Amino acid sequence: MQIIGDADFLSEVLSRRLRPLLDTGVRVRLHTGSRDMIVQMLVEGHCDLGISGYPVSDPRLRAETIRSEPILAVASPTVADRIAAAGDRSAALAAEPAVAYTFELPLFEQWLSHNRMEAVRPVLAVLSQDLRALRGIVCSGFGWSVLPGYMCTEAIERGELRALEAPQGPTYLAYYMLWSPTALRPPRIAHARQALIWAMKG
Repeated sequence: MQIIGDADFLSEVLSRRLRPLLDTGVRVRLHTGSRDMIVQMLVEGHCDLGISGYPVSDPRLRAETIRSEPILAVASPTVADRIAAAGDRSAALAAEPAVAYTFELPLFEQWLSHNRMEAVRPVLAVLSQDLRALRGIVCSGFGWSVLPGYMCTEAIERGELRALEAPQGPTYLAYYMLWSPTALRPPRIAHARQALIWAMKG
């Protein structure tokens, strides 16, 4: 069975939920790819299942929500203290360098809009499509980022990161299992898809 998704999600979330399938003898190959590549690989039949943080718009694919992940603005304790001590929180956020996975900054915009800080214009200093790299940079004491909970909760518990104050509370990002109906013709793929959906929702 071949599964495609974002490298960090496959590493941090999916890999921890594969054991039941592996124990039944299912062989798995994981592929990493961007949103467009995920859709392409599924439509062309190169992969059986996909996982994405974006809803699918291609009518040839089906989708089911498998996870709702909190979105958190995070920084190292030193940077978080500096932002918290500032009289103008919006100005303090704008003054700190931002690290993100795309120039469009969708997670930043979602968090800022939800917390009524649309005036903040993050200054992008680092760009990486692997969220693990962003987490490492922020943990080192540089800048701030907005990350899904699975990428930062454990670092927060260890004291390496701190969640920045969210005046309106957390916002959430949905993750989807994607597939082409033709991919489910083999019973083993249909079974694996359902097993993974249950594991992700559990």
